[in-house]
Amino acid sequence: MKRNAIVNLAIVVLLVFTCYSFWNKQEDSAFAAPNAAAPEVKLPDLDGRWVDIRKDADGKAVFLVFWTSWCEYCKKEASVLGELYGEFKERIAFYAVNVTHQDDLKEVRSFVQAHRLPFPVLLDEKGEVTERYRVEYLPTFYLIGRDGIVEDLLIGEIPRERLLGKLQELAP
Repeated sequence: MKRNAIVNLAIVVLLVFTCYSFWNKQEDSAFAAPNAAAPEVKLPDLDGRWVDIRKDADGKAVFLVFWTSWCEYCKKEASVLGELYGEFKERIAFYAVNVTHQDDLKEVRSFVQAHRLPFPVLLDEKGEVTERYRVEYLPTFYLIGRDGIVEDLLIGEIPRERLLGKLQELAP
C-alpha cells in the first residue's frame, strides 16, 4: 500500500515537473521568434532620463540592439549602426540597450564616446529587460514593427548588407 502511494506521488511530481518545464520553455522562446509582442522597455539613458521605447518611438518601427563595451562583435558593428541610423532615422527608432549588469559604466561611456553612437543608449543595470528579451549572445538585434510585434531577431556579427536589407523590410 505504501509502495503504491510512493509510486503515485512520484508520478504526480514527475507530471507537474514536466508540465512546468514545458510551460517555462514555451515562455522562454516566446521572443526568440517573430510574431510575438515585444516586451516593454523602460530604462534610463546615459544622462539618467527614463526612456519608454513604445512612447518615444512615436509610431515608428524599432531597431533594438543589446550590447556591451567588451563585446568584440559590438565594437565591429558600432560604426555600421551609426551609418544605418543616418539612413533610417526618419522611419525607424534606434535604441542600444547596454547590458550594464555585465559591463562597467565608465567603459560604456567611453565606448559610446569613441564610437560616437548617435542614437539613445539605455542602461539595463539590473538585467531585467535583457532577461525579458531572452538575450544570451551579444550583440542581439530585435526588429520590431510599428504594431509592437517582433518581426525579426538577429544574433552576432551581421554584415552591413544584411542589416540594410532587414531595415528596408522593416520600414520600406
